[in-house]
Amino acid sequence: MVLLAWKIHAGYQSDRQTALEQTRNFAQAMSAHVLSAIHLTDLALSRSAEALSVLDPDAMPPTATVGQLLATSGRALDTNFLVTFVDRNGIGVVSSNNLPISGVSYLDRPYFATRAASDNLGLYVGAPDIGRVSNRRTFFLSRRVMSNSGKFLGVVAAPIDASVIAEVFRNALFQPTLSIALVHSDGKIIARVPRFAESFAVDVTGSELFKEIKKSPSGSYEGVSMIDGNRRIFSYQTVPDLPLTVSVGIASTSWTNGIRDDLIAGAVALGVILIVLVFSGRYALASFDRLLTSETMQRGLNEQLRATKDELRRGEKRLWMITDNLPALVAYFDREERYTFHNSYYKTVFGMAPGELLGKTLREAFGETIYAQLKNEIAQALSGKPVDFERLIHHGGVDRYFKYVYTPDFTADGEVAGYYSMATDITDMKLIQDRLQRLARIDTLTGLPNRNKLYERLAEALARAQRNRSVLGCLYLDIDHFKQVNDTYGHAGGDAVLKQFGTRLQACVRQTDVVARLAGDEFVILLEGLAQADEVGRVAAKVIAAMKHPFQIEGETRLITTSIGVVIADAEVDNPDGLLKKADAALYNAKRSGRNAFETHQPDQPTA
Repeated sequence: MVLLAWKIHAGYQSDRQTALEQTRNFAQAMSAHVLSAIHLTDLALSRSAEALSVLDPDAMPPTATVGQLLATSGRALDTNFLVTFVDRNGIGVVSSNNLPISGVSYLDRPYFATRAASDNLGLYVGAPDIGRVSNRRTFFLSRRVMSNSGKFLGVVAAPIDASVIAEVFRNALFQPTLSIALVHSDGKIIARVPRFAESFAVDVTGSELFKEIKKSPSGSYEGVSMIDGNRRIFSYQTVPDLPLTVSVGIASTSWTNGIRDDLIAGAVALGVILIVLVFSGRYALASFDRLLTSETMQRGLNEQLRATKDELRRGEKRLWMITDNLPALVAYFDREERYTFHNSYYKTVFGMAPGELLGKTLREAFGETIYAQLKNEIAQALSGKPVDFERLIHHGGVDRYFKYVYTPDFTADGEVAGYYSMATDITDMKLIQDRLQRLARIDTLTGLPNRNKLYERLAEALARAQRNRSVLGCLYLDIDHFKQVNDTYGHAGGDAVLKQFGTRLQACVRQTDVVARLAGDEFVILLEGLAQADEVGRVAAKVIAAMKHPFQIEGETRLITTSIGVVIADAEVDNPDGLLKKADAALYNAKRSGRNAFETHQPDQPTA
């Protein structure tokens, strides 16, 4: 019973640490998502401010003209994200989606007042508020609009619907006790799930979160939520260069309820190991990817290009201004696949001067290799079929991921005259996606595969062993008296032991073998493709011998030993859970026999 109590306590500490790591990683992912959404909206604001700078500061421009400029510059935004223009007197003029704001006074609105009273041309991010005309729960972004002669023209603003942010958070929830919140630096909540409606604009300046933000831009703490009164572990991440913070909390019941279940199972079977479910960030990644590759932006740009074709000469200056400020490769190809137009972003990406590509084919400009990667989609576009796809392009010694959209251009009689091309650099998004996928399967302390990765490899190894009739061995290890190490040296000393322990385990096995950390001080070694079953015991003896050299802990040396449970898989009947239970039972016998030894599971031996 003492051993059972010790295992339950160790499991509790491990589960709490896992919950902390989950919230920390998730807060970073959600912060990156919010930053991307703000940057996308700010891009439209910047383009709008630049487009409106051509207006005459001494005359009231026609509303239709202003609306056309806003619709052109804000085409990357949908009905949830629009651009409005408020003149220098604080009176609404027009919005990009025809919201009836004309004549409405916004003189008292912070997003107008702060930019009207200051020469600051940077981005303003406002606190949560209710839209004066739309009546939506929003927060506003705005920029100051200056004429080409340096006179103040007014303010362009973009209200972001807080419910859209909340919906992205809701889709990312991977368990019911999780909460995600976006908080403004003035202390008010912009979006939170669950309880979005009742938490909107709630002041949390007196909360633990606000105190922690003042200490550091990112961190973790345990406290009671002001919204639902639940005790949670919180991790927060301030969005870089913005007055916004993402807070992710997980209720303490997500790990404390497991203690009760362990006690019940332990009374019947003398102990059950609580399996910690490690969350995957794929739901957040999916939402993040959908936002970055928004079909609204692509279709809006293609519609604008088609509308501009008939008035190319009259709108040429406006077209160049729009396309040259897009962070994407924009071009038009005729029926012979030759460039007839391309924007200046080609110089930014490939170092090609404006006009350098005109008259050339894609094959002539970039070579046979790149053309071969794209020719099938080009053929589809010239046959009249819109296509969108992703490709990894190697050019100039650099690898880049691009998101391509090809849109056919039809003549009045329905013939294909050419096609429009837009290629967006999504390299950073791919790198973030790959990194988050690796984090979901790697133990962040030791760098070893975690429980999720082990179960994948173990299932594959069992299938191969059954197919090839080969020997598969499994070693289940933990560190003897690890609690004493933590009590003596603290968690920092315990972490140092875990890292050194994992390194020594890797040195004892082949590169093709798997060394994984399950939780706490528990490790598993998977030995596949062995010639004889007794090789598993030799590896276990090698591991015990490798621990005879003292460990370095906080400037001191200490002898650390390990106990090992050994099992040879029966490939026809074993599954991952069953195999690990047998190895755990053998480990229990090794500890009961005095530790610093290994025991092999016998066919008639009961499992935990």
